Amino acid sequence: MLAAVYLGPDQLEVRDVPAPACPPGGALLAVEACAVCGTDVRIVRQGHRLVQPPRIIGHEVAGTIIASDAPGVVVGQRVTVAPAVGCGACAACISARPNRCPTLRTIGYAWEGGFAEQMAVPAEAVAQGNVCAIPDGLSAAEACLAEPLACCLNGQELLGVGPGDRVIIAGAGPIGALHARLARARGAAEVVIVEPNPMRRAQAERLGLGHGVAAAEECDAAVDGEMTVAIVAASVPALYQEAPTWVAPGGRVSLFAGLPPDSAELVMPANLVHYRELTLVGAHGSTPAQNRAALELIASGALRVDDLITARFPLAHCAAAVAEAAAGRGLKTLVSLP
Repeated sequence: MLAAVYLGPDQLEVRDVPAPACPPGGALLAVEACAVCGTDVRIVRQGHRLVQPPRIIGHEVAGTIIASDAPGVVVGQRVTVAPAVGCGACAACISARPNRCPTLRTIGYAWEGGFAEQMAVPAEAVAQGNVCAIPDGLSAAEACLAEPLACCLNGQELLGVGPGDRVIIAGAGPIGALHARLARARGAAEVVIVEPNPMRRAQAERLGLGHGVAAAEECDAAVDGEMTVAIVAASVPALYQEAPTWVAPGGRVSLFAGLPPDSAELVMPANLVHYRELTLVGAHGSTPAQNRAALELIASGALRVDDLITARFPLAHCAAAVAEAAAGRGLKTLVSLP
């Protein structure tokens, strides 16, 4: 079968590889589409400590089950697969928070991923409910975006975003766009997007994601510390320090975007957090339940994602798809299979 194999930094090669067998207790997926995540871009550009080449990457995947050795997973079923798989036995997994599992493993990292014609779904993923049925009428392309949307849902559930909130989002990339749509779907009264790139800022406004500003200083409510929620959706260290200044007393701040290891130790405005009684919240990945909730949000029409897909490539041109995502010209880039 054809697959995009990561061989090392700046080496992603589409080649013929042996098709996987259906794992004992697992399933086999015929991939229909796999979206490019920012993490895929980082893996290809600079490598990742958890990804040992050669590895088929890609984890925002949708397709059809073509073989199964697992009860409840039926041949012909259209599914997505929540990629993060916990151990199933630790306190986090038992409390339905496998994204906090200390031995978390991820499809496209520890197992072969979705930039391929077929993908094996490990027994561990099946056993923990990571196989999620795609609702009727939802395209594979739309279903792919349930995984990043589920991550945003995790972040906003932790923040308690709801009716009346005034939300400011740093970054108008794919994650910022999904956060904006989700905040509106959860009842936010106002959404402001901080994006210095004029092309992305204009794109965000054209898509109706919110009011775009080049810098927080252009938003009076942010300057005066009147927003109720701030979400850092761009990996810029300075934003971690600035975001707490944008929110009102009692406000909530999501440090959503991860930072490079060499810039993760920052001086934070501790007194501001203290005296304004701010809540700073981290967010990492999502749970299978949140993946199902994301699929339902999209399928119900409560949250549109099809217009966020701005580029599509065949599997044979997967390296070009990753390059397109890295260029930041659009939002979500999709690898589609016939």
